Amino acid sequence: MEAPLLTASASAPGFSAPLPYAASWVAEALLRDGYAHVSGLLADELLARLREEVIAKDTEAALTRAAIGRGDDTQLASSIRRDRTDWIEGETLAQTQFLTRLEEVRLELNYQLMLGLFSVEAHYAAYPPGAFYARHSDSFRGARNRLLSLVIYLNPDWQAADGGLLNLYADEEAETPIARLLPEYGHAVLFLSEEMPHEVTLAHRTRYSIAAWYHCQQPL
Repeated sequence: MEAPLLTASASAPGFSAPLPYAASWVAEALLRDGYAHVSGLLADELLARLREEVIAKDTEAALTRAAIGRGDDTQLASSIRRDRTDWIEGETLAQTQFLTRLEEVRLELNYQLMLGLFSVEAHYAAYPPGAFYARHSDSFRGARNRLLSLVIYLNPDWQAADGGLLNLYADEEAETPIARLLPEYGHAVLFLSEEMPHEVTLAHRTRYSIAAWYHCQQPL
């Protein structure tokens, strides 16, 4: 049996609609379920500016085809992912405000969970029609290079028929997702990077989001 879709307007059987962001509730959900689905993490004005910025970058062909791997192992793999990205580094007021908000979230969640979150990186992502990201994990188990993943969606009026769903799995062996989330405007999902394999299904219209990852401090 497939997990029901989560929507902002109504609860699906066995799942709740996204709750307004509160660090205490996110901490509880992460401990209980491995993920938290929230709304209101970013102010409406900032969301609008971030959406305008990623659309402008996409229109100007300033987004780069995403690769897999890191460092010397980086490679393009269209059979695994077909999104386009651009790193958020504080080059605009909107980016600076967004990174400041991510820092606030880091401190809030460290207080709640004592995760030792030390730093964060983030990028814009665009999935044109036909793009997807096959099932993967954001961090190899034990590597601790990424502890917590965060995705924020920038897509007004998104419907299930538009595709681009985020499917979350309980573990590597699971065949059925424990949650299927629509990438609806202003919604965010946080999940444990090592613990939760996930995928983005085939998009049928352009899908915009921001992905961020919180890291622990690496030993010298």
